[in-house]
Amino acid sequence: MGFTISYNATHEIRDAIHVLKWIQANINCAISVVFPETKPDLSKLALVGHSRGGKVVLSMGIQLNGTIPISTIIGLDPVDGDRQGIQTDPPVLTFKENTLNMTVPTLIVGTRHGSENWPLFPQCAPENVSHKQFYKDLIEPVYQFVVAKEYGHMDILDDGICELTELECMGTAGSRAPMSRFAGGVVAAFLQAIVGNNTCFFNDVFTNYESAPVILEVPQQKGELPQNHNLQVPLQDEL
Repeated sequence: MGFTISYNATHEIRDAIHVLKWIQANINCAISVVFPETKPDLSKLALVGHSRGGKVVLSMGIQLNGTIPISTIIGLDPVDGDRQGIQTDPPVLTFKENTLNMTVPTLIVGTRHGSENWPLFPQCAPENVSHKQFYKDLIEPVYQFVVAKEYGHMDILDDGICELTELECMGTAGSRAPMSRFAGGVVAAFLQAIVGNNTCFFNDVFTNYESAPVILEVPQQKGELPQNHNLQVPLQDEL
């Protein structure tokens, strides 16, 4: 969502946690009725959200604090309100570096134009409560990709989703396809690295970021992933 001021996400976070608890308790039984030979691997759950949804999944990570096993959390241009002091409830950002502990590897994808706005519309992702501040606040291991030019907060969505999103958030005047393709691709590569233990795709995106379908800033990384993930990506100053 583009308009974030005064929207309370408490019920969404609570309901999403209840869904996770239901999955843990009931999904095996529910699936076995139709597919008796299928055994879901509940150790490979991932939480992914865009904009307000990014705030929701990151807040879930804080509240869960490892009580429900999940593998990773991914925030696509997450937003925590209008500015420091005017955050949506419950506030997530602390504005103190390395203070948000997700207990799992985290990926943040941001857009440069998210903090810019068209006349008469508020910023969709104000700079001090969006991806840059989340990356600063998060405890390692965390990775960040930022689209440097052209694309904005709503360009992660597919073309034709809603013309109104083109009005409220600054973004590309052309097709969103390159941005949505990159966002989907980097999420898939990160999930493959975390839950599939296959690191080659994420390694390639991280080290060969100049080949992406959008122009990226140099990807950033804090910390190393646990050894069992076997992800070997050079730090920013080694590129």
